[in-house]
Amino acid sequence: MAAKNPMRALVLSGGGGRGAYHVGVLRFLEEHEWTPDVVVGTSIGAVNGAAIASGHTAYSLWSLWRRLTTEDVQQRSWNVFSVEKWDHLLDTAPLRQTLIEKKWIDLERINADPPLKHLRLTVVEMETGRLHIFGNSADPSPGSHCEHTPITLDHILASCSIPMV
Repeated sequence: MAAKNPMRALVLSGGGGRGAYHVGVLRFLEEHEWTPDVVVGTSIGAVNGAAIASGHTAYSLWSLWRRLTTEDVQQRSWNVFSVEKWDHLLDTAPLRQTLIEKKWIDLERINADPPLKHLRLTVVEMETGRLHIFGNSADPSPGSHCEHTPITLDHILASCSIPMV
């Protein structure tokens, strides 16, 4: 028997620049009056998903993407001539700053009770390869492996992490 009010989910993939393509799909969906109840994201999909859970519309997210520069996301953190050991090639501290200062993310809205949108973020633990799914609301699905926790910027950025980059 089908649920009377099924939840609609939007799953946003990773892939850096593909995040801009997410916005085109979101615009199409909004034009057809389709909105998700649950947003699931990994990597750049986690960033866009958190922005949607913060209350951004497709148009406001499109506006943020149009103004985004490489310097807003990363900066080179290494010097070829350095004798120091490298632990990463790119410094993503600018992304952390951009998400807050340019108002991509509103953690209070994401973690409101009840939330505007149910948000799920995927993160892989490098040492074990174990998948973690973090959610801003309790998961009604029996057997779900979602860890209900207040979403932080660290959760979003952990989903975006690339080892050695």
